[in-house]
Amino acid sequence: MPVYRVEIAFLDKNTDSIGRGIKKGINEDLGISLQNVSYVEVYSIDAQLSKEEVKEAAEKLLHDPLIQEYKIDKEIQGKFDWVIEVGLHPDVTDNAGMMAEQAIADVIGRKLREGEGIRMSRKYCIKGRADEGQIRKICTGMLANSQIENFSYRKVN
Repeated sequence: MPVYRVEIAFLDKNTDSIGRGIKKGINEDLGISLQNVSYVEVYSIDAQLSKEEVKEAAEKLLHDPLIQEYKIDKEIQGKFDWVIEVGLHPDVTDNAGMMAEQAIADVIGRKLREGEGIRMSRKYCIKGRADEGQIRKICTGMLANSQIENFSYRKVN
């Protein structure tokens, strides 16, 4: 079964209020100064859908074309130093994913089948001089709740 990855990001960092808020929180609460934090929503679609159906869902439901862009099976590009991804543990109910499933079912004209599903995760693209210890502190101290979420990070440059 194909698994599609749809990434949705703000076109302009000035409209990315989530990223700006996270950056401010990291600075004020954790004492780590960063140049920029960009927020990206990620939908992992594990369903028997065509790429055209996924594209239609992304265009009609998942993003706002006036302020956001989307990519299917490609990473949103930018000049970042670190990328952090946070998602719910597999056994935790993903309400955002369930809402996306229902909306996509309306677009494609059928409910997803047994075993198909959508999971939503959050991606944070970090620009700034931070070491791995600081990135881990950002994950554990602000972005991820280890009781219900997993996180991963990687250095980009």
